[in-house]
Amino acid sequence: MVQTASSALSNVSDLTSRLRMLAIQAQNDTYGSKSISAINQEAASIINEIYRIKSSTEYNGIKLFDSTHNLSKGISLPDGTTLKPNSRGFLKDIVKRDTSNMTTLESVDENTILTSGTYS
Repeated sequence: MVQTASSALSNVSDLTSRLRMLAIQAQNDTYGSKSISAINQEAASIINEIYRIKSSTEYNGIKLFDSTHNLSKGISLPDGTTLKPNSRGFLKDIVKRDTSNMTTLESVDENTILTSGTYS
């Protein structure tokens, strides 16, 4: 399962790197409207591919990036261990939270990705 998720995330990483390069190219004032249009089309195609990977990555019929799947019984690992939701090492939902108004990191949930902000 981890290898499947890792492979999917590696593909997404490669795609986001290309998306970043396209964004940098689009900011360059030397490109004309046809080139910008082609860049936008490629960017849209990359975004669609990222969504396709998200929705189609499965392991034993379990969609790995789908938070609606009920895994209340957990997942049995080859060594006999059962990995249950909310146990250490289990893939959880990713929540983005604006931290610009936070004053301490104690108020950040462990499942939250931090975004830019000023801390005091």
